[in-house]
Amino acid sequence: NARNAAVLAAQILALGDEEIRGNLEAYKRKLAEG
Repeated sequence: NARNAAVLAAQILALGDEEIRGNLEAYKRKLAEG
């Protein structure tokens, strides 16, 4: 799944980047809410 791959890549980048991590958390919340 391309979306999962993109999220995984973002998580790896986010290890060193607080801003990316914050955006990723918001994105995952949005996905969970549908």
